[in-house]
Amino acid sequence: SESAGQKSRHGYFGFFESIADAEVSSALFDAARSWLSNQGCVSIRGPVSPSITYQCGLLIDGYYESPTFLMPYNPSYYINLIEDYGFVKAQDLLSFQGSQEMLDEVNPKILSTSRSAIERLGINLRHFQMEKFPREIETFYEIYHQSLSSMWGFTPLNRSEIEHAGSVFAPITIPEFTVVAEIEEVAIGTVFGLLDFNPLIKETDGKLDWKQLPDLLSGDLRPSRVRIPC
Repeated sequence: SESAGQKSRHGYFGFFESIADAEVSSALFDAARSWLSNQGCVSIRGPVSPSITYQCGLLIDGYYESPTFLMPYNPSYYINLIEDYGFVKAQDLLSFQGSQEMLDEVNPKILSTSRSAIERLGINLRHFQMEKFPREIETFYEIYHQSLSSMWGFTPLNRSEIEHAGSVFAPITIPEFTVVAEIEEVAIGTVFGLLDFNPLIKETDGKLDWKQLPDLLSGDLRPSRVRIPC
């Protein structure tokens, strides 16, 4: 793997799926370990599917919540299958959930400080130019790479991955939930929100077919939940 621009000797397993049978999961891990060892890897991390930029980690708490778009949601028995094989936790990965009502509870000092910083530094805030989405998503990943290059387990995206992300995210990005911060027309920060279709798909009882996709993308059935990648 590549991490912070350096060659590492960590191997990764991902896209893990297994019944609740240690013999089955152990056979999968044995195969992954054997292949990675032949590639010169000295350790294994996972689940990483296929990098931390995508679905990463194992859900160990929060099963009372509905699955969220682009987040792992695995059976609880995966924890035992993985730990019983000998894996131990390498890192805590956290996600955060908020509601619109929480905006009323934001500390006024935070708002005042942010407004002061925007004025003092001459920061301009704008929404994505959706007609130029491929360029906007490229800007997002340029900043993403710069800001997270030293993060644990980081692997940069290549050109084809960025282009693919743009084509996938464009139809489900909410313009109102996109922000680009610029100084003298140079982007210094950006964020965007994606429609979370999981609650709507859940209402179909797992029987979603292609005939329903136009309705999901039409805006008539806009989900009430948003996923913000970071």
